[in-house]
Amino acid sequence: MEAGAGSHPCNVTPEYTARARKQMGPEAWLCVEQKVVLADSPSQAREIARAGLSIYIDVPHQQRNWSRMGFTDADYRDGGSDRLIDALVAWGDEKTIRDRIDAHFRAGATHVCLQPLLTAGGRVPGDELLESLAPR
Repeated sequence: MEAGAGSHPCNVTPEYTARARKQMGPEAWLCVEQKVVLADSPSQAREIARAGLSIYIDVPHQQRNWSRMGFTDADYRDGGSDRLIDALVAWGDEKTIRDRIDAHFRAGATHVCLQPLLTAGGRVPGDELLESLAPR
């Protein structure tokens, strides 16, 4: 069996990215997934984020990974604490989201894969959102 050339961690923080880079060394590909919500209202953004994380919140291996990042059982209740949601999902305006993406790059990510989350019944995000977040 051959060794892989990198990793694609999901539902992680920039601090996790920095630890992964240190463990993997400078040559490996580190392609981090970052969920994003373009919304200025904290309550609306967190509602969308909780829906997007709902399939992960009760999964034991996800909780173990988040616990290694400093989260506790209290963070996994009721759809996820604000602290967990805010750490895993970049939400706000374009600048705020871009700052989180840049934090992953500063932490050593080779690539940041964006996963836009939409309101219930939302359609595929418009090209404008993804273009606005593309590297410049």
